[in-house]
Amino acid sequence: MFLFIYLIKESIKDSYDKVGFESFKNCPELYEHVLEEDVLEVAFFVRNEFFYLEYVDNYRIFPISMKEKYDEIRKRGCYGFFDANYITSNNNKYLIGCNYGH
Repeated sequence: MFLFIYLIKESIKDSYDKVGFESFKNCPELYEHVLEEDVLEVAFFVRNEFFYLEYVDNYRIFPISMKEKYDEIRKRGCYGFFDANYITSNNNKYLIGCNYGH
């Protein structure tokens, strides 16, 4: 995992990537199903979308091909939910979400 974090950090080009990396390094296991080429972009999206939510749990990011696993985790959460379909600049498709509230 350390080598992966190092490689991601080495690919930072601008402040957009820096925000993504800060989000990624706080919870790298959340990105285990995200392709390396998409990590910073997806992390930036996650940081911007989840930042204002309170009492958040069941964060989840899966490729669209793993929808069943995504839905399984979604059902374990609390009342509110945030779900998004995200297409990266590399045209990879992800389901991204979390549960929030109490």
